Parts: sequence; C-alpha cells; structure tokens
Amino acid sequence: MAECTEKSLKELADELLNLTPESLAIRVINDSDVEWCLSELSDILAADVAPVVRCKDCKHGVYNEDDKDPYVFCQVRGCDICPMDGYCYRGSTKEG
Repeated sequence: MAECTEKSLKELADELLNLTPESLAIRVINDSDVEWCLSELSDILAADVAPVVRCKDCKHGVYNEDDKDPYVFCQVRGCDICPMDGYCYRGSTKEG
C-alpha cells in the first residue's frame, strides 16, 4: 500500500480505468491499491450532503415563464431572481 500514498486518488482511478479487464484482475490480486481506491470512493459517496431543491420545483417561488428566459423570484432569499435550474438548501418542494 506504499504506492497509495505516492499517488492521488484521481491519478490511481485514472490509471485503473485504463487497464484491460485482465490487467485489472491481476492488479486486484497482486496489489492493495485497488482496495484502497474503492474504499476512498465509497467514503466519498457516503459523505454527508444537504438535500437541495431546484428553483423550478420550489413552493417559495413566484414564476415568470412568459419571458424568453424564464426565471423564479425567490421569496426565501428575499429579492433574488433565480434561474429555473438554480437550487438552494432552504427550499421546499411544491408537493412537500
């Protein structure tokens, strides 16, 4: 596992992606860096993240869809005009 400390996770993942299936199988058997890489990726995926709501789906928005470039006037953030595909963690879905 000494090799793991010399490479970043991205470098190792890029290297593993370029291996053939046969080469990858041999690497898994002979080296622990693949296990380390998978463990690190698993930790990243399990990270604590805040849910967000898209402005177009938020119950706090006043919508203007008549314009060529539709937008949402956000009542939670005060006077912000947000794009329909904008998002924030303070929103609530229209259904919820």
